[in-house]
Amino acid sequence: MERFKLRYLKSFRDRAETELEDIVSTINGAEESVRECYSETIPYLDSDEYVKMILLDASFIIEYFWKNKTLNWTDEDQEILEPWFCNTMQMDFILLENQLPFFIIEKIYDIAFPSLSKNYPFIGLTFRQFKYYKVQFSQYSPSTKILHFTDLVRNLCMPPSERRPKGESQKMKEMYSATQLDEVGLKL
Repeated sequence: MERFKLRYLKSFRDRAETELEDIVSTINGAEESVRECYSETIPYLDSDEYVKMILLDASFIIEYFWKNKTLNWTDEDQEILEPWFCNTMQMDFILLENQLPFFIIEKIYDIAFPSLSKNYPFIGLTFRQFKYYKVQFSQYSPSTKILHFTDLVRNLCMPPSERRPKGESQKMKEMYSATQLDEVGLKL
């Protein structure tokens, strides 16, 4: 997968309308905000390694989504991207532990492809990628803040805010143990 991602990084760099140094500088400027999106720190990655990881993962996502939209697959892509592998990748995109903050991917896309981002904003590519999950969410609203792909899928499955039940959410006051639930007849 690393070689695959590196090949997509090269493709991303070749297509980008901006120098790679400008993109890296953008990621450097947002590094603290990106790190704050995670509940745990990643102490084993210094700043340079962290920025490289973000660049590699974001460029892979952007290139994969773009190729999926344009159907501009290379012969090498077609050898690797068997249907089972594409399905696995699609599931990997929404695993919570694989999430990059949406804002940084979108920012990298906008910096790298300013002319494309006007007609094909990253949110559109993302909606196209996750259209399978579009159960109820009728259309994207700019006021909807997307945290990451898992959050997007959650939004796609929810009814529009005007159709959601109105009610006060209440905190659960007591949580029963499995033993207590078994005693009252609940089968687990």
